[in-house]
Amino acid sequence: MIVVVILSSLLIQNEIHAAIDNKNEKIIKIESEIEQNMIRHNIPGMSFALVNADGIVFSKGYGTLDSRDDTLVINEDTNFHIGSLSKVFVSLAIMKLHEEKKISVEKPVVDYLPWFSTKDEQLSKQIKIKHLLSHTSGLPGRLNVHEIEETDRQEIISQIKKKLRNAKLVGTPGDTYEYTNMNTDLLQLVIEEVTGKKFTTYMETNIFNPLNMSRTGYFIFNGSHLSNTAMGHRYHWGKIKPYDEKLVYATSGSAGLSSNGNDLSKFI
Repeated sequence: MIVVVILSSLLIQNEIHAAIDNKNEKIIKIESEIEQNMIRHNIPGMSFALVNADGIVFSKGYGTLDSRDDTLVINEDTNFHIGSLSKVFVSLAIMKLHEEKKISVEKPVVDYLPWFSTKDEQLSKQIKIKHLLSHTSGLPGRLNVHEIEETDRQEIISQIKKKLRNAKLVGTPGDTYEYTNMNTDLLQLVIEEVTGKKFTTYMETNIFNPLNMSRTGYFIFNGSHLSNTAMGHRYHWGKIKPYDEKLVYATSGSAGLSSNGNDLSKFI
């Protein structure tokens, strides 16, 4: 688990000032709260960072990488699979491409993915990039591509087309909010389409490297497993057990990112 707290700032005469009164006292209270909640909620390990306009004020790791070994302690550089927080970075990439006029969020998805269609072909043509970003496309929440193990782009597209063919929209695009990973999985393909680059390569070159997020990436797909990476955990019969989530390339954008407290602080 990663927690990043942002201190609110006051804009005065074009300068940002963030005041922290009794810093050490507050940090002691924060640490006490963290430790109590880890016990209360049975959290094996987590990383915490306190950030203001100038950067990291305080960061620290708590607990262990793996509940089976209490010698493997977490620090502020420990990586975690950040799940759906991955979507934030896809949104950033899309808006970057929008600003560069390589894409328009006002245009229909079919302008970039001509094969895109659901059961209602005409209604599908009304789905715009901005609808994927805001989860108002109308695509049903049950749609996902977790079982697509291939990394070949054309094979991924082929299987997504089959899924969409029988999918009925839950509402008119732009009218109904329905959260689904498929929205972001499609944006991943859009990014590849307009840049001509593999999604993970584009993100590393254009998002993570410029921000100096040196330990952030889709490492499970490029064969480079980082040391100091926390094991996932979930409840099994009422007890916390290690859980190695199986991720696939097709869901890189929606759930595949690995990062840590310090790197996320740089992003914030």
